[in-house]
Amino acid sequence: MGHVHWWPLIAFVSASPAFAAYLTPAQAGFRDCALIYERPQRTVEDLTPLVARLDPDGKPVGWLFDSFLFLRYSAGPFTGASYYNGPTNQADWAASLDTWFEPGRDLAALDEAVRVVSAALGPPAGPRQVIISIHYPSRGQKNFGDVDGDGVSEDLSSQNGRERVVRWYIDEARERFERAHLPNLALWGFYWMNEDTQPTDAAVIRAASALIHERGLRFAWIPYYRASGFDRCTELGFDAAFHQPNYAFVSDHRGRVRSDRLVEASALAERLGMGVEIEIGYSPDTDLRTREIFYDYLAFGAPELCGYQEGAKAYYFSLDVFPRLARAVDPGARATYDALCDFIEGKRVAPLTTLGRARTVAGEADGLREAPLLTDG
Repeated sequence: MGHVHWWPLIAFVSASPAFAAYLTPAQAGFRDCALIYERPQRTVEDLTPLVARLDPDGKPVGWLFDSFLFLRYSAGPFTGASYYNGPTNQADWAASLDTWFEPGRDLAALDEAVRVVSAALGPPAGPRQVIISIHYPSRGQKNFGDVDGDGVSEDLSSQNGRERVVRWYIDEARERFERAHLPNLALWGFYWMNEDTQPTDAAVIRAASALIHERGLRFAWIPYYRASGFDRCTELGFDAAFHQPNYAFVSDHRGRVRSDRLVEASALAERLGMGVEIEIGYSPDTDLRTREIFYDYLAFGAPELCGYQEGAKAYYFSLDVFPRLARAVDPGARATYDALCDFIEGKRVAPLTTLGRARTVAGEADGLREAPLLTDG
C-alpha cells in the first residue's frame, strides 16, 4: 500500500493505487546516487567525503554513496551554449568526456578514492556505479559535426541527426570507460540531461533508451517538480527516474514553497514508481534556514512518514556542499553532514523545526501562491 500522507491540504495525491511503490534499490541497481557537476578541478580528496562517511578527523568509518552521476549544466567551451538545453556541438560533447576521463580527476579520482577507502574499510559490496549524462541534442544546432565519418555534419533539426549524435556519444563514452581501466567502478548507464520533455523530444529519448538497452545498460532521468513528461517515465523508456521536490531553493522561490511540497512530491513519486531527489541549498554551512530545510528532506523520508528513505534516491548538492560540510569547523554544519550519513545508513533523522506544520519558508506576504517551476541548475 502507499504510505500514509497525513496533510489534508494535499490528500488528493495520496490516494495511491495498491500497487504504488517507490523505485527500489533492487530495481534501480543502486541506493544513493550523488550528482557530480562540473568543477575546474576535482580530486580524490574532493570525492572521498562522498565515497565514505568521514569522522571529524577525516578518517573513513563507513561506505556512503554507491553511485555517481557525472553531468554538466553550464556553457560548452566551444559554442558557449548550455549543455542543459542549448545548441552545443560535437566539440562541446567531446570536451566533457575529455574532462571526466582525464587522468587524476573525476572518474579516475573516484576510482582511486574507492581504492583508498577499501584499504581502510575492506572492499565494498560491489563496484561503485557510474552514470554519464547525455547532453541535450538541441534542434537548434544544424551543424553539430560529423560523428560517423561520412563527411556530412549532423543536423539536429532532424530526428535522424539527433539519433546519430546520441548513438555516437553513447558508444564513445562506453569505449572510453573500457579503456580507462577503472576496476572499482562499473558503468551503470546514461542520464538524460534536460529536466523536462517536449513532444518533439519523445522520439529521440525513446531511441536513446533503445540504444542504451541494446548495449546492456540502463537509462535515468530526474525531472523537476511536475515537469512535462514526469508521469510518463516508463513510456519514454527510463529505467530509473527521480522526482525533484524543489523545496530547498529559497533564494529562487522566495518562500513560496512550503514543507508540504515534500509530501506532495514524494506521493507523486510513489504513485508513479519513481524515487525522490534529496536537495540541499547552497549555504547550509553558514545559513541556518538552509540547514533546517535540508533536515526536513531527511526527516520526511522516514518509513512512518513519506517513506522515500527506503527507496532509491538521487542527491543534489551543487558543486561541493556535502564535502564542505564534512570539513566544517562549525558544529551545526558538521552535524548536517553526519545527518546526511545517518539518513543514507537508514537511521531516522529528527527535524530541526516542528515537522509538518504548514508554513512558508520566508516572506509570509507571498502567502500560498505556487513558486515558479525550478530546475537544479
